[in-house]
Amino acid sequence: LNSPMVLEQTHLWGARLCRDTPGQSAEARVGRLYLETFARLPSDEERISALTFLRECAAEARVPEDSPQLWGDLCHVLVNTKEFFYVR
Repeated sequence: LNSPMVLEQTHLWGARLCRDTPGQSAEARVGRLYLETFARLPSDEERISALTFLRECAAEARVPEDSPQLWGDLCHVLVNTKEFFYVR
């Protein structure tokens, strides 16, 4: 799941999310991303984790929190979860 194709697709997904949600808060975008990924809203813990991930990565990379690159990274994290792979 770290192949160039997967990385490219998750970064395209993050760019689309940013393009389709101009001016939305990071919290609203996380909600939409979870709906698109898992067909459900994030739990409070998942929402906080995602927002923390975005904030810390933005600070480390010195880019704004609405950077498509950061959102692509979050998309990549989500497609690497067990929930994404397995149907209950």
